[in-house]
Amino acid sequence: MPRVLSSTSPVAAETGQLLDFKPLITLLAIVPFFIHYTQDITPEQRSRTI
Repeated sequence: MPRVLSSTSPVAAETGQLLDFKPLITLLAIVPFFIHYTQDITPEQRSRTI
């Protein structure tokens, strides 16, 4: 049975594996925003957040 590769990823065509970087890019965008947003919260707010 022939292998079917995704045409959306050039990496998949070269390695034969499907690598999806969208979750990684999303994570890299959210983490710095979260750190910046929560930098100046009070200990009381922090305890309610966690």
